[in-house]
Formats: sequence, C-alpha cells, structure tokens
Amino acid sequence: MEKNNILFFYPSKVVGGAEFLFARLALYLKHEFNLNVYYIDYSDGFIKNNDDFKDLNFIEYKDNTTELNVSGTLITPISKIYSLSDELLLKNETMKIFFWCLHPYNILHVMPDSKLSERFAPEIYKFILKFFAKHNYNIFYKLLKCCSECNAIYYMDYLNYSFNKFFFENAVEEKYLPIATDDRHKLLNNNVSNVINEDINVCYLGRLCKEKTTTLLNLAHNLNGIKTKRKINLHIIGDGSERKRIKVKNYENVNFIFVGTLTDRDLDEYLINKIDILFAMGLSILEGAKLKIPTVVVPFSYKDYKINKFHYLYKEEKYNLGEDVKSYSKKDNINFSQIIDDIYEKNKKGDIGQQCYEFYCRTHSLETISTKLLQCIEQNVLTVDKYNQIKLLAGKTQKNKNLIIKILRSLL
Repeated sequence: MEKNNILFFYPSKVVGGAEFLFARLALYLKHEFNLNVYYIDYSDGFIKNNDDFKDLNFIEYKDNTTELNVSGTLITPISKIYSLSDELLLKNETMKIFFWCLHPYNILHVMPDSKLSERFAPEIYKFILKFFAKHNYNIFYKLLKCCSECNAIYYMDYLNYSFNKFFFENAVEEKYLPIATDDRHKLLNNNVSNVINEDINVCYLGRLCKEKTTTLLNLAHNLNGIKTKRKINLHIIGDGSERKRIKVKNYENVNFIFVGTLTDRDLDEYLINKIDILFAMGLSILEGAKLKIPTVVVPFSYKDYKINKFHYLYKEEKYNLGEDVKSYSKKDNINFSQIIDDIYEKNKKGDIGQQCYEFYCRTHSLETISTKLLQCIEQNVLTVDKYNQIKLLAGKTQKNKNLIIKILRSLL
C-alpha cells in the first residue's frame, strides 16, 4: 500500500444508495485513475458479495477490532464523525480522514436521543439541543467546526449543507461534493422516447423507510385523484420495514405493483421497459436520469403530508436531489396533472428525459465526481493525529439526565 491509497469505509449488509455510491466510485477510481483503492466491508457484506464489484480490493471488517496501519485517505459518511476511532483502530497517524454528508440527518441521528429529531420540527429540536442537551450538542459542534477547518467535510447538496448549517451554525462550511451513479450498464433502445403502452406507468424507487414511505403515500394519493381513462400502474421498486403502511385498498384507482429490490442491470432493464416517469430522491433519482427517463424530485418527511406540487430533476440547483417537504412546497412547482399531461398527452417523454440526462451528465456522472473528489482530497489536511486531538478536545458524550429530556424521551 502506498500514499495514493484511497479506502472507503461503510461496512453494511443491506442494499442502499451510500453502499452503491462508495463501491462505484471505488471501482471507477481503480480502473480510470490507476489508484490503489480498497473497500472495507464485512465478510458477508452486501458489496463484498456483489459480483459487480468483485474487482475491488477488500479489507475484511470486524466490528471495532479491525486495525488499519496504512497511509492514504479514508472516506466515510459524516455519521462516523464521533465513532470512527472506536469502530476502526487507526494506527497510521498520517492517514487522512474525509467525511461526506449523504443525508440531512446523518449527524443528528448519531447524537444521543436522536429519535427526538424525528418527533419535533427542526426549530423546536434545535431549541431542545441548545438548552437541554448542551453538553452533547457542544461536542458535535466542536467536531464539525474543527474538521471543517481542515477541509475534511463535504456535503452532497444544498439541502444537506443548509440543514446542518441551521443546527450547527458557524461550525458548518459550504463545501459540496455531489453524489454520482454509474452509466456503464445503460440499455438505451429505440423506444426510450415513447411511452410504454396505453397505461400510465409511474415508478417510485427507494427504500421503504419512515421518511420515504410518507412520500410514496403522497404519490399514491395524487395518482388516485387524477381523472383519466387509462389504467394507472404504480410500480414500487424497493422494500423495507414501512411497507406495512401502504394500504392498497385506500387507493381504488391505482394498481400497485410491488417489484421488490432491483439493482444494476435488472433495475436498468425494468425502468427502460416498464416505466414512463420515475419519482425518487437521492441517488435513486439518478438511476432514471442516466437512462433518459423523466425523473421527478420528491421531498422527504418523517410525518405524513399531502402536496400536489412537483418538479423535474433538471430544475434543481446546488446539486439538490431532494428536500424537506416544507422547503419543497415553497418552490415554483407544477401540479401532478401537468406532469401526467406532459408525458401522455403532449408526448414530451423524450424531451424531458433528455433534459434530465443532460443534468445528470453535468453534475452527477462518475467522471465528473471522481475528478472533483480527488481535488477535495488534495485540499484535505485532517490526519488521524489531528482527528484524535480534535476528538479529545471535544470530549465524550453523556446520557442526558435533564428532566425535560427524560420527559420527552418517555413520550416516544
């Protein structure tokens, strides 16, 4: 192993966007830039056992006992900012650490009493943190500020940046590294600009977790309300613990098609051959855009909502691939019926799909993001030694014994 080592650390046994992001970047950097790239994963991890990534060099991860004594740069989600030195035994003090924020709640979810962040509006939760959980709040504030000053923290889009800026104020700096997806397996055919058939074929792509299932329910609500003689098919690609919340009988005009989890070539083929419009957020959006399928950005929320305003991916700014529902609803969006008319009455599937594809190429292709990542790594000066000093200075988190927190905790 040499100084140009790049190590991706996100061991996982589930299918998720971050796992694919890291693995695809690792493979691209290895083949296109001739770098020494390693992926740290469990022996039974999802990426380790995915044939598409068999060319990667793997380091086996065992919880809290894996030792790293190498130079180079370790790339990991910002959710590891406090726990990294506990999860890995980092022996080389010159190795650099790079934190990537891939979800607005990446930081809040790893703080003590994190479930409270989903229960209360951001304005209220910030007040709770600063006045009733000040010790733990200050620890993460110091970590973020010091690591940011070392050019070691980057945000995937404006939503991630602005959300954390709201909570941690001057500790957060506006630095972006957008996410990317692979387009090597795209299967463009002659009919990509044409609708699949006489039916309306809409797809939701994503895990069925709490903050995303609310979006799926809103999509089903809007589909159920449109006036059309066409059969309405809602294809759901993905699975998760919140699937039980989808009550099919509540949407009598919608034909639900539960596809389950699809990846790589199987996903590409399904989208091309069966889908006219993709609704998604995060990395899932790019799976449609790279195939020139019209893609619509949807908001996330931990609480149920109903809105009838949407916009296509190419309308986004500052790399956004989703927003909280409050910010999203304030935008100059179009209603759901207009999107259906664009595709099925005005025959704009090809034009809109092309615009989404061009947006993807400009801002989220592997070529673009890999080059930007290497530039960010060059500017990063956060070594393991500096990180250890910062963490020591920040202090240790504690279980909050504040009476107010205890009361709020009991309400969950």
